[in-house]
Amino acid sequence: MTDDTESLEDMAQRYLRRFEQINRRDVPIRFEATLDCLYGALRQQIRLGREIDRMRERGKIECDVFVDDVNRNGVEQ
Repeated sequence: MTDDTESLEDMAQRYLRRFEQINRRDVPIRFEATLDCLYGALRQQIRLGREIDRMRERGKIECDVFVDDVNRNGVEQ
């Protein structure tokens, strides 16, 4: 992994921290299952990010993905 690339695990943990700032009392009850699903997906993203970061560090993956913020897509190089 290059030094100028943020680790996927750190990025996922940042998203989880943002999610945890949501006050569930402010969310209608009909969305409770959606919030639980999103929480599970974020936890899984952290785990997968950690595994991908380790694979990159060990040289098992040699792929860089850049996010084009303007067009909202990823570009693999």
